[in-house]
Amino acid sequence: VYNELWLLHVGDAGFRWENVTETVAGVGPTPRFDHCAFIFPITPNSSTYDKLVIMGGRDLTTMYQDAHSLDLNLMAWEETL
Repeated sequence: VYNELWLLHVGDAGFRWENVTETVAGVGPTPRFDHCAFIFPITPNSSTYDKLVIMGGRDLTTMYQDAHSLDLNLMAWEETL
């Protein structure tokens, strides 16, 4: 429940974590844990991923049943409908 967003860089030199919390635009989800997160391409059969979706989760008092989308090209949270 730290309200942080981290990016994992994977390469020949190994793994490297980067905190991107301050560089992401827009309003993201409230701090939570036990959520689901997945990435997917917008264009069918694309080899690149365009969106990160965060669904559900909880904090110390609330169970969330919402979804939030991060545009990975713009690094900006999209408005939740």
